[in-house]
Amino acid sequence: MYGGDLDWRSVADEAARATSAGEALEVVTLALTKHADASEDERLPLDLLRIDLLFELDRVDDAIAAARKLRERGLITPLLAQRLGELLVEAGEDEEGKRVFSEIVEYDPSGEYTRRLLGDIFLRHGWFQEAYRQYQDLVSLSAAPTDVIRMARAAAGAGRVDEGLRLLRKVIGGEGRPGADDPRRFARLHAAVLLGELLASDDEQLPRAKLERELDRLQLFDTPTTWTILTWADLEHDLTLGVEPLTPDADKAQIEAAKKAALRISNGRNAGDTGLWAIQTGGLDDLVVRHRSPVPARPVSFERLTITWDGERFTAKRELGTIAARAAREREAPAATPSDDDDDSAATE
Repeated sequence: MYGGDLDWRSVADEAARATSAGEALEVVTLALTKHADASEDERLPLDLLRIDLLFELDRVDDAIAAARKLRERGLITPLLAQRLGELLVEAGEDEEGKRVFSEIVEYDPSGEYTRRLLGDIFLRHGWFQEAYRQYQDLVSLSAAPTDVIRMARAAAGAGRVDEGLRLLRKVIGGEGRPGADDPRRFARLHAAVLLGELLASDDEQLPRAKLERELDRLQLFDTPTTWTILTWADLEHDLTLGVEPLTPDADKAQIEAAKKAALRISNGRNAGDTGLWAIQTGGLDDLVVRHRSPVPARPVSFERLTITWDGERFTAKRELGTIAARAAREREAPAATPSDDDDDSAATE
């Protein structure tokens, strides 16, 4: 494997098959040692993987040192800026992390991708005003409805809910075609979240009648119904509802029950890449929030909102939770067995 040119994909595949992060780190380190003469561009993917593995092993200081060494050699790239920025935030150096993250846009100041990426990073960390500024620049470049929705989320997160709703109304009144990918529907659901959050609060000073009228205008509640909506700020990932993972000794009845439960959420839909999943039904309290894909190396926080209209008034229930990172989950449940739902993960609420 390690003779000739450095085949970083083969090394990464072998590391992925390792039974632990420590073993994977040994594989990557050995390959980098054997190919010390390879060009820095050839080595960079494995250098980044090594940094990720050090972080997964809670060796944050070592990971930061490795990332800074690459940066000092002039190898700073958008990917490395992300890695180093995340590590600095993990170490409590938020301001330095923001500065490193901001280098992402230096590679393409007028590019939509870099602005969106930086805005998404800031949003994920709860730096809403910084995210808002990036999305504001992004919207001036793209004018994409989903980017306006991002901007609305950042405005609301910064405490400007009225501005968030105003931006969403622009999308609702804009162009689109009815269907699963209609941005107008995405905006209606996000507006329902902002209004539902207010209804779910204990603030008696809020104009509840006005909030309910605003909800009614969204055309999501034409008849008495319930919406169950998930939102999350880590837009790199997708969440959904599902059943708890089956245990290794699950019997046929349990397996069948899990399949039936999965059918209950089959009509759920993502609102594009804006961090929202929704289904028009209630009675799902027995289901948990899960990833739609393999568990990532970082925790993902979410909000679960249930909004009901009984024909006379609206009620809303709000719950917050976090899905643990991959490494934490592996430490908690080392004996997990694959199942039909293996590509999802349960939440810890």
